Amino acid sequence: MDGYPKNYRNAKLVFVHTPTAPEKKQPVEGEEEQAPPEEEVDPNSLKPILQTNIYPESVISLRASD
Repeated sequence: MDGYPKNYRNAKLVFVHTPTAPEKKQPVEGEEEQAPPEEEVDPNSLKPILQTNIYPESVISLRASD
């Protein structure tokens, strides 16, 4: 993985998880129009989450001469 991620977009795809909002239920034909109360989505639950569990615990750097 030397040199990866090469840009911000790649880093964001690897290290950040962005939850998606749940889809609203569409009424099915033939069912009553009685809809349950709308559940509000907590804005804090849709914030991007940094994936800290994939970071390495240690790094080894080797140097050698030709």
